[in-house]
Formats: sequence, C-alpha cells, structure tokens
Amino acid sequence: LVDGAGAVVFDELAKPAEKVVDYCTQWSGLDEAALRGVATSVDQVRAALLETVDADDVLVGHSLDCDLRALGLAHHACADTALLYGHPRGAPYKKKLKQLAKEFLDREIQDGAHDSAVDARAALDLFALRVARGPAFAGG
Repeated sequence: LVDGAGAVVFDELAKPAEKVVDYCTQWSGLDEAALRGVATSVDQVRAALLETVDADDVLVGHSLDCDLRALGLAHHACADTALLYGHPRGAPYKKKLKQLAKEFLDREIQDGAHDSAVDARAALDLFALRVARGPAFAGG
C-alpha cells in the first residue's frame, strides 16, 4: 500500500491458513521462499490494514476485487485500473497491469519477480493519468 505520493505505508505478507498447492507465481510474484518464515495471519494483516486505511481514503489498484476478497474486506471508494482501462474485447476481459504500464506509462514492470510497491505506484500513476485525461481516455 502506497500513499498518494507513492511512499510505502503498508507492506505485509500473510501466512496462508492452508497448505499452498500452487503459488501462481506468475501472477502473485510469490513463491515458497517468499513465504518461508512468515508468521502473520490474514486476520492480523486485515486488522493492521484497517488501522491504516480510513473510510475516506480511496483505494487505487489493479484487480482490487481479488485483494479485497482475499482479505475479507469491502471498501466504498475504489479505483480499479483493471476496470478503468478497457480491453479491446470488452468485459469480462482485462488488460494486465504490466501491459497497461508499458502502453500508457512507457514503464517496464513485473520483469521477473513482482514488487508490490512498484505495482502500486504503477496503478496510482495509471489512475492519475486517467483522471487527467478524462473518462473517455483509454477505452473507459
């Protein structure tokens, strides 16, 4: 989680409650080594996040529904770049954050391991670009 200036304000991994069968590393950026030694539970991460995020904050991210569902949270003010930037084939298709960053920010991200702060800043910059250019920009 980064603030409006892109500074990291929260970054925590949670130990899965169940044995992980597939880390889906190509999407999550995580593997077994990344979670080795992590003892923080999802409940603890949720509680800490609720202490960090206010009701008036706008959450900006890419495919936020997945993150919020995993945490068992809902938030009334979300800006999701997966939805703000349309896909040529329309819904339910979504462009990847990596693709959007390259296409609209001329930025390479997720080249190898994912970095949550880099991803968060890319989503924030994509949101700011969309706000600056207006609702019709980028297939919205």
